[in-house]
Amino acid sequence: MRRADLSRRQMLAFLGGLGLGSVLAACGGLGVLLWWWSRPPASTDVPPLPTAQLAQATPPPTATVPPPPPQPFVSREAWGALPVNHEAANENGFYSAENREGWRVYDDLYTAYQTLVVHHSVIEADSDLATVREVQALHQGERGWADVGYHFLIGKDGALYEGRTLAARGVHVAGYNTGSVGVCLLGNLSNSEPTPAQWQMLVQVCLWLKGLLGLTHLAAHRDFNPMTACPGDTLWAAMDTLAQGVGLERGTGGYLGDA
Repeated sequence: MRRADLSRRQMLAFLGGLGLGSVLAACGGLGVLLWWWSRPPASTDVPPLPTAQLAQATPPPTATVPPPPPQPFVSREAWGALPVNHEAANENGFYSAENREGWRVYDDLYTAYQTLVVHHSVIEADSDLATVREVQALHQGERGWADVGYHFLIGKDGALYEGRTLAARGVHVAGYNTGSVGVCLLGNLSNSEPTPAQWQMLVQVCLWLKGLLGLTHLAAHRDFNPMTACPGDTLWAAMDTLAQGVGLERGTGGYLGDA
């Protein structure tokens, strides 16, 4: 997809649809990918992703309509998200030269974003829905952010949960949030592997956001912040495979700074 083909009006219309909680159609053209693990769960070997069908996953150069998110998609309205709090202690007010930690709305999403950053929640409640709500409560309460820090969260059943609006800068990578999309897999992936459904959805989300935003890089949280174990050792071990499979460069080289 070329930059000229994705107008701001189309993007805003798309984001507006997400905000209204629309249930969008399944992402067209996505190939059915094989499960990541063909070995028993205890194995830590990571076979390569199949790439034969990936060329069909991104929209053709002549596409003029942004592709919808992969399904199943759970909107903020559907999972009961709390409203954004613009009086939050640590993300107070709106971004400006004098308030660089405020809520930042991007002017042009296709030029704003460069890198998809992968996380794990560590938190595990009784259900995916409860976990998503607990993550937002932690981020807004204890951490003092205006909203959940991630743009998307992926449940163990493979459902994609809408987090912070893509129109706004996330809060998920200390010092490197500008231009970074935050995608969080639910669960503690230091102790367990992503479910096959989570892995399949993560691949689809990478391909979708690559086409939607023109992303160039894929990184794990610890690539930017080495002091953290996020996104867990099992997912960390698969990052190179994932980057190669979805056609993104691995690492932090896409970060352009807080301009």
